[in-house]
Amino acid sequence: MKAVDAPGSDAIAQVHQSIRQRIMTGDLPSGTHLAAAEIAAEFRVSRTPAREALLLLAGEGFVEVIPNRGAYVRNWSREDIEEVFELRALLEPHAAWRAASRATAEDIAELEKLADEMEEASRSRAAADRDRLAFLNDRFHRQIVSMAGGVRLERFINATYELVLQAWTFGSFSERDMVRSMMHHRDLIAAFRTGDAALARSVMKNHILTARRRYVDNPASSDTGKA
Repeated sequence: MKAVDAPGSDAIAQVHQSIRQRIMTGDLPSGTHLAAAEIAAEFRVSRTPAREALLLLAGEGFVEVIPNRGAYVRNWSREDIEEVFELRALLEPHAAWRAASRATAEDIAELEKLADEMEEASRSRAAADRDRLAFLNDRFHRQIVSMAGGVRLERFINATYELVLQAWTFGSFSERDMVRSMMHHRDLIAAFRTGDAALARSVMKNHILTARRRYVDNPASSDTGKA
């Protein structure tokens, strides 16, 4: 591993990005112990950036920090993953329904920009682009929740977002799956533009359940992050 010749936040970002990609590709499987001292030695940084990178990964759902034991690559069971998708399928269609009657021209322009960037990233199968795609997808869905309004609704939905699952889901997609997912985003934008709340709710539910079926029912998904 090359040295990270960057102080402070730059070192944190580089260590964080490298470890995250290794988790997503399965190079660091579930249950792997991530010792700050070993990470610091590998990347040739102090322990502080290593610890900060682990905290960022924990916040994104990639890592679990256990008191008095340390940090480990999070172990996702099939039940954990199904629960996340089920909760999203209950909550996000309602958010889309609310957002349709509240969407502004600025909101729609932001969603279109994110959709454009996602489609560009989706054409690549590189790990870095899959990571970027998950990040953009997260922003797209959070934008809709923000448009919906409602402090409690936003809090409940935000509690179900797991960036790591979004990244793994995109990683399990075939080219056809990816095209379908991108089309769902465009259909949502069209529903918001016309104020069709029923359509927005229907598209969002189908979008989430389709992703759930593709990921949870895909045997290959068990190779990355699932117990």
